Amino acid sequence: MSRLRITAARFFWVIILLVGASRAAVILTSHDDAQIDLSIYQETGQLIVNRVDPYDFAGNREKRTALRMDGHGVGDWAKTDEAAYNFYVAGNLPGSSAFYGLIEWITQGNLRLWRLILALGDMAVAVLAFLFVRQCGLALETPLDQRLFAMAAVFYPSLIYWGLIRAEDKQFETALLLAVALLIGMGAKSPRRPAWLVGLTFALSILFKALGVFLTPLVIDYVRRRPWRETAIAAFVAALVALLLCSVFDRAFFQLMFARLTVGTVAAGSALHASPWQLLPQSFFHVGRPLVVVALSGMLLAGYVRGTIDLLNLCAGALLIAICIATVTGSMDRMNMAMIFAMFSIASLSHAGWRQLVAFNVCVQLPIYAIMIGRAGWLNFVNGETPDAIATLLFLVSYVWVMAPLALGRKNLVPSRGV
Repeated sequence: MSRLRITAARFFWVIILLVGASRAAVILTSHDDAQIDLSIYQETGQLIVNRVDPYDFAGNREKRTALRMDGHGVGDWAKTDEAAYNFYVAGNLPGSSAFYGLIEWITQGNLRLWRLILALGDMAVAVLAFLFVRQCGLALETPLDQRLFAMAAVFYPSLIYWGLIRAEDKQFETALLLAVALLIGMGAKSPRRPAWLVGLTFALSILFKALGVFLTPLVIDYVRRRPWRETAIAAFVAALVALLLCSVFDRAFFQLMFARLTVGTVAAGSALHASPWQLLPQSFFHVGRPLVVVALSGMLLAGYVRGTIDLLNLCAGALLIAICIATVTGSMDRMNMAMIFAMFSIASLSHAGWRQLVAFNVCVQLPIYAIMIGRAGWLNFVNGETPDAIATLLFLVSYVWVMAPLALGRKNLVPSRGV
């Protein structure tokens, strides 16, 4: 049996091979390149390549109109609905928009190449997750841990569907969040990282999809323990990156992003897409949402104050609550940014808890997404994204099931990671 064991170093290359081969096999044999989200990314990229600001609706109108009507990127609906066109092409932060411009310039509009480049986000998540859990003390030397990691980082069902089959860019944000956690390090034995790299990664995690803002307490705690010179370097690099990216776009994106945030949270009239609240009556949604947010936030804060959970998991838990519970209009690709990050973050507290969280969610998601990939409507109780809402609800329940004993258990300033 010992001959069948794979060392962690070799397993790393196995993971690289599995991600690359599986993504290439699906994309290169697919006949479904024309996808709504992908077309919006491509349209935004086309605007950037042609030096048209996606956030400035009044500027360069002649060229903007010509690009809207040329049939490249978004479909025919854009030709007659300018307001919807503006809403969607200006629907991402400057980091994302600049990224779309870079991909459009590289691919020259080839959708197959677009999908292959977006699949690199899966590769980044797998690599950074591998390094992160190893830094947390999970050696990935046993067959069980290696299988669980492969299922979490390579074959996680909702990531296969929302990211590979349906091309998305959100995996890059998950990778940036993992990169920040990795660079800051968990535990006293964590190696020191270059301050400029911490600042760069943190800035990009905010400018790409904004979720890096939830790691602000973690970054502040890190830099205050470092020499002032390192703190100054990290702050300077972060500010420089933000200034460079934001200065090339119209400042209207601030207002546009705030409007989208309020629509999905405080001003939301009903639950949509992958929100688990769509599974419950409307009357319960308005009362239950604030109660659940307060209860889970209190659990995490109590655990942190008592010393039973670390600052990383406080931040990851806050992100999970904000995206999957407080926000009610997010699709599954957005939910996955928070859920995948929370799933790997828990490895810094409990290896046993990480195993339970991964095993449970892979098992429950396999039949859900097998049904969706087969295009059956058996789980569409409310709408076509009800299966995603079910998967989100099950993840939240399993997360509380694993986290509650850790947060509310016996006080321990150095939480046990299990075996």
